[in-house]
Amino acid sequence: MILFVAMLTKVIPVRYVRRGSSLLLSEMLLFFIPAVVAIINYFDILENEGIRILVVIVLSTTIVLSATAYIVDKVFKYELRKREKC
Repeated sequence: MILFVAMLTKVIPVRYVRRGSSLLLSEMLLFFIPAVVAIINYFDILENEGIRILVVIVLSTTIVLSATAYIVDKVFKYELRKREKC
């Protein structure tokens, strides 16, 4: 979003982004081949255990995001108290 807004406001010219993005877009298929091969190789497992795997992924992502937010909040408050004492 930041890059998009920067390009809209002409802070970053589109030509700067075009060169790098064209390389990534041309090689995008390479990024997805391992995932597709894994799905094809283990389709029977995904068919039987797919919901459980999805639940684990969602829960673990939620826990990691929540823990990160909590720790950042605590560190931020600690830094504020530390600055107020000085």
